[in-house]
Amino acid sequence: MIIDIIQTIINYGNIYEQIRLAQVNRDIYDDIYIYKLDGRKMDNLYIKDINILKQKKFGRIKILVEPHFVPRIKNKENTGRYDMWSETLEELYCVGDGICCYDVITNQKQNNIADQKQSDIVNLKKLKILGCNNCSGITSVNHLANTLKVLSCCGNRGIDQDGISELKTLKNLYCCHNNGITDVNHLADTLQILDCSEKYCGINQNG
Repeated sequence: MIIDIIQTIINYGNIYEQIRLAQVNRDIYDDIYIYKLDGRKMDNLYIKDINILKQKKFGRIKILVEPHFVPRIKNKENTGRYDMWSETLEELYCVGDGICCYDVITNQKQNNIADQKQSDIVNLKKLKILGCNNCSGITSVNHLANTLKVLSCCGNRGIDQDGISELKTLKNLYCCHNNGITDVNHLADTLQILDCSEKYCGINQNG
């Protein structure tokens, strides 16, 4: 019961509160997990040692928001930035936690540009939601053909038509300000929400 209460508190706390609660005693340390890391609540914290994030309490991360704090693994070109969570990560928001055109415009005004690369997501297996607005380094989500439900690639100069051509389960697509995506007819049986507004979008009546 106490563990359940502490787990609930941890789910809504910032990184500092989460770590402090996890260190109360050995029983709590052994039984709780941190499921969400939000870079906006880290006061520009940058974790220099990747091994810190390999601790047991971080082993089941499901949601990452603005994960600029996750260091790249040097000298390992084929290792993605988030590979340690390849079996658990379900939601990744590269810049902000929005999945709409408003988020793109806001981030452009604030000069918030995502620095993620294709290699950072290529080994993720269970991703359901990807927000990669203004992220030119991500070029394809076809490896998520059977899991991805929501994709926001507004203002994206990386993901184009080829980058979504193999998707099979997508329900929501936000691609305003993205003229690289021109056709969503292959998603006719699954797509429920499509935002292709704004003049720079590539989808027309035929698409």
